[in-house]
Amino acid sequence: MTSTTPRRFRFGLTTTHAAAPSAVRESARRLEGEGWATLLMREHAGPSSIFAPLVSAASVTSDLRVGTLAANDSVPDPVLLAHEAAAVNLLVDGRLELGLGAARRTDTTRMRSTWAEGAHVPLLLTDHDDDALALAAQEADIVALNGLTATGSDVVPDGAGFDAVAARVRLLEAHAGERFSRLELGALTLVASVGGDADRAVLPVASALGLAPDVVRDSPLALVGSASEVIDKLVATRERLGISYVMVRDTAMDEMGPVVAKLAGT
Repeated sequence: MTSTTPRRFRFGLTTTHAAAPSAVRESARRLEGEGWATLLMREHAGPSSIFAPLVSAASVTSDLRVGTLAANDSVPDPVLLAHEAAAVNLLVDGRLELGLGAARRTDTTRMRSTWAEGAHVPLLLTDHDDDALALAAQEADIVALNGLTATGSDVVPDGAGFDAVAARVRLLEAHAGERFSRLELGALTLVASVGGDADRAVLPVASALGLAPDVVRDSPLALVGSASEVIDKLVATRERLGISYVMVRDTAMDEMGPVVAKLAGT
């Protein structure tokens, strides 16, 4: 992989669209105070806008970024979504990151053309199959590696091992060419269990994911072990793979605290 100066660590917390506005604001204040970089909505359920809670979170913070992981899984009207995202980005003082679901190249092209006059919003795309990875290489600002493979309606974590993730990064670099150095690489962690004995924690995680314990132990997408072990793993993963943006579920907020305190911004 191309050698580049490592990006500073950023940490994002993912929550659900169904969270109460007061809970979102409380979480946002806490995240900013503890050094987290981003609050992300990971689901879009129901008819209401996924952006509303993000505007609420931004209203009580100064630096915390806000974003989506699936603003719309099918992007039926990319131009309308682009206009809405640009308007929201103004409301949150330029702190929006727009993660899409199953976007197509025509979607992202039309969205970017909508932003041509300076209203660009950073695009976050995932790598759930080879086509998605190729699209991310050419269109994304942030690529979120998730170790998942989508086959029809089934999604399985068969790309979570270290070698598999490394292969995805190499393929991303091949698709991106000289653009690769401008991409921010992130990890959508499958599990974060920080504190205590790593070996004891690995077994139930491996069983739940249907993976071999060694795969979980070595996976860049599994943060399991003591805080110092997780910190060392993240530093090594950034050095070897360039992954610097770490996204975890809200259930791991407390236990990830020491990790964020040590690494955020370094």
